[in-house]
Amino acid sequence: MKRIKDFDFKKIVKSVKKYASTNILFLSYIVIALTISFIMRLVTVTKPIYIKSFIGDLMIVIIIGSFGYFLKPKNQFKYFLSWLIFFTILTIGNTIYYRFYQSFLSINLIATASMVGQVNDAVFEKINIYQFLYIIGDIIFILIHKRLNRTKYYYDVEKTENGRKMFFSLLIASFIIFIFLAATVTAADTSRLKKQW
Repeated sequence: MKRIKDFDFKKIVKSVKKYASTNILFLSYIVIALTISFIMRLVTVTKPIYIKSFIGDLMIVIIIGSFGYFLKPKNQFKYFLSWLIFFTILTIGNTIYYRFYQSFLSINLIATASMVGQVNDAVFEKINIYQFLYIIGDIIFILIHKRLNRTKYYYDVEKTENGRKMFFSLLIASFIIFIFLAATVTAADTSRLKKQW
C-alpha cells in the first residue's frame, strides 16, 4: 500500500514538472498578471489580500489565457504580451484614479474619459513614479520570451502541445474556480458590488 502511494505521488510530481516545463510562457503570463493585480491592491486598498479577489482575477486571467492555445507556441507570446500590456494600462489608470476617488475605474467612467482634459493639472499632481512600476512585469515577460527563443523551447513544445485539449482543460479549471467563487459570495459582497457598479 505504501509503495502504491509513493508511486502515485511521484507520478503526480512528474506530471506537474512536465506541465511546468512545457507551459513556461503561459505560467509566466499568469504569475505576472496576478502580481500586477496584487501590487495594485497593495498600493491602493487598505486590506489588499482578499482571497475572493485573487480567485476572481485568477479565473479571468486563465479564461483569457486559454484562447492563446489556439495559436502556435511562438505566436502565443504576442497574444499574452498584448493582454499584459492591457492589464498594465488598466492598472496604472486604476492606481491614479484611486488616489482621487478611493474607488476603481468602471466602464461608465472610462466612457467619460474625455473630461480628463478639464482636470489635467490635478491628474498630473497625483501621478507618482511607483504607479508605472507595473511596466516591469511586461519587461520581464519579454525577457522570458527572448530566453526561450534562444533555446529549442518553442520548437519542442510545438511538437507535443495539443492546443485544443489545453483550451478545454483550462476552461474546465476556470469553471471550477467560478463555482468555488460563487459559493463563497455572500449577500454583503453582492450589495457592495452593486454600489461599485
